Amino acid sequence: MSATPACIETNTVFKMNHSRARQHALDGASPGDIVLFHHARGMNRIITMVSGSRYYHVGIYAGGTQVIESRISGVSKRSLMDAKFQLRFRVIPAPGGPEVGRAALLLKRLHHR
Repeated sequence: MSATPACIETNTVFKMNHSRARQHALDGASPGDIVLFHHARGMNRIITMVSGSRYYHVGIYAGGTQVIESRISGVSKRSLMDAKFQLRFRVIPAPGGPEVGRAALLLKRLHHR
């Protein structure tokens, strides 16, 4: 299983600035781990209201500060540290452990060449 601590979320890190809280949430994360986004704003709130879930979006951790996600404009990679997004997220281990997560990430990269 991945070394990602369970339930590390950006909003549970007290007395840290947003950037440090986001980095703390990534400590121990492995490429292929799942990134769940919460505290929806704007139109994303509709997703949480209809689904009953606190999460409105999901991505795949790509290493460093990067996440791969599917958006209306297509699949993209972006930084989780971008201050303009004020992202709040939770990282959970990839099912099957880091090897499976890395394999899924590699397959995604090969598929989109």
